[in-house]
Amino acid sequence: MVYNTESSQGQIFAECGVPNLIKQVVQGYNSTIFAYGQTGSGKTFTMEGYKYAMNDKGVPQAVVETGENEGIVPRAIHLLYEMVKQESNLGRKRFTIYCSYLQVYKEKIYDLLNKSHLKRLVSDGPGLKLKLIKDIFTVENLYTFECRSADDVLALYHFGLKNKVVASHNMNNSSSRSHSMLKMTLECVD
Repeated sequence: MVYNTESSQGQIFAECGVPNLIKQVVQGYNSTIFAYGQTGSGKTFTMEGYKYAMNDKGVPQAVVETGENEGIVPRAIHLLYEMVKQESNLGRKRFTIYCSYLQVYKEKIYDLLNKSHLKRLVSDGPGLKLKLIKDIFTVENLYTFECRSADDVLALYHFGLKNKVVASHNMNNSSSRSHSMLKMTLECVD
């Protein structure tokens, strides 16, 4: 999908089919939401919904706001927990949700939720190893947290956002110049 600047976050969320993707996840299927495009085209804003401002060190930092500007990620987190609650209320299923958050920067993988690992990110130290096990890619030693509520996930997400490497260049003042991935794993016991 392609949207212009007059499009609302809610419109993008609904029209891109994210609610249906979340519904499928609750039903046991995998799902990925991926933003792709030119630097400065609005990928980060669409996914996060946050604006960036310079902190006291001159580094762009996300200004976390809730409401109409919330992006796909916060909306998806809230909707996932709403759907899980509905399914749980039917009485036959129990769900557990886990969260991890990583950044690929300069072709190295860094854990945005591991405080000790963040020092490596700033110093351009070694990243985590990507492993292929039985046709599944996994990141070795990536922190994963059990989250009992949408607020738990959002707290980790906001912590990770603060740890992302963000740098400016000629096309974008607050470009991450990297790729980040928030991974949520849903386990269901019937």
